[in-house]
Amino acid sequence: MKKRELTSILLAACLLTTACTRSPRHADVTAADSIPVTPRADSALVETFAGTSLTGPDASEWHLSVMHARHSGDGTFRLTIKREGTAPDTYTGRRYTLRGTEEDINATVWQCLVDTAHYFDFLLRDDSTLVFLPRDTRHEESTGLILKRQPAKTEQESSN
Repeated sequence: MKKRELTSILLAACLLTTACTRSPRHADVTAADSIPVTPRADSALVETFAGTSLTGPDASEWHLSVMHARHSGDGTFRLTIKREGTAPDTYTGRRYTLRGTEEDINATVWQCLVDTAHYFDFLLRDDSTLVFLPRDTRHEESTGLILKRQPAKTEQESSN
């Protein structure tokens, strides 16, 4: 092999190894558009919401955690849906803040984008309440799923 070919192969292998390495700090977040979200430690917020869906044949518990920089409408999310007798479904991706619904042009909607075809929309009713907006209707009356803000855990509670 020529020296130039060997150098090219080694360079390609190094680039591939670097591209495949994930930061352990964000290894569990799969952002839909692959833009890393690394808010400064002094401005990072984690908000947690939880609620129970009583519609349909099975009740399910929903837990939504959103990480974003202070004063930013975008960030990352983790949504876990637990149904009795099955393994929980977990979705991760990007959270975007949208403006308006059919009923209220000034409403705030959080769109949790898993990938280009899968997303969850939540109406921000007030600072502590999210209402799930089903994809087919985008009307809050069509679902019984309301998520309430959960109190932030202190470091002592987190370690127990």
